[in-house]
Amino acid sequence: FYNVEPMRWIVLGVSDGNPKSDGNHILFTSGNTDNWRYNEATKKFEIKNDNGWIDVDEVLVLSEYGLLRSIYQASGYDESPYNHFSESDINKILNTNADSLYNTMFTDNQKEKILSKKMEITSYYQNLESKKHNATSYNMFLLGSNRNYNNGDINNATDSYNLGTYFTSANTGSNQSNLVAKETAYSSGGTQNSASYWWLRSGNVDYADYAMGVSSSGLCITSYVLNSYALLPAFVLDIG
Repeated sequence: FYNVEPMRWIVLGVSDGNPKSDGNHILFTSGNTDNWRYNEATKKFEIKNDNGWIDVDEVLVLSEYGLLRSIYQASGYDESPYNHFSESDINKILNTNADSLYNTMFTDNQKEKILSKKMEITSYYQNLESKKHNATSYNMFLLGSNRNYNNGDINNATDSYNLGTYFTSANTGSNQSNLVAKETAYSSGGTQNSASYWWLRSGNVDYADYAMGVSSSGLCITSYVLNSYALLPAFVLDIG
């Protein structure tokens, strides 16, 4: 439970079985079973590679509801990169503060099952190379955007664990009902299951004070970092 409401986690992806991929995960859906399966006998997820079927030791999970609301970044406009997730207030709330979600929601035994991950994060404002800030490891994180905006053109973002991998319809950019997030009553101030805007972790490439999010209708958007949106944390769970 988080405060007074149950926490539920959705399995978005299973590890791809390639140790060189640094924990990339493939889409987990009932209709995408050519390369993965759940073995009822062994109670294990399995993935198919050149050596046949092998056990999966990681799954990517996402919070079913927005657990709380947060602005993306409150201060530091003159610091670069202002809209990079590693420097954000959201990262502090999820991971680094003493009262962060990671430090308060899980027991020590549960924390041992949460795998810290490094990941690509888009933020190229004023030619700032995002890779300079991508050495940070995260226990909990937000999904990345499947798109960025550069000189008015829509391009695929380079973020790992991005929205377009697990919600394939997000690549169209149109409103998608499966991207609509609901908030807990705690998060929304008493209205349980209300539709909400929610943050992604990608910084907008054209503006230092904008980052990516998803609207209450399921549209991938850019938004001012001082707006308060729901947080749907994700993490990689060790099931090996």
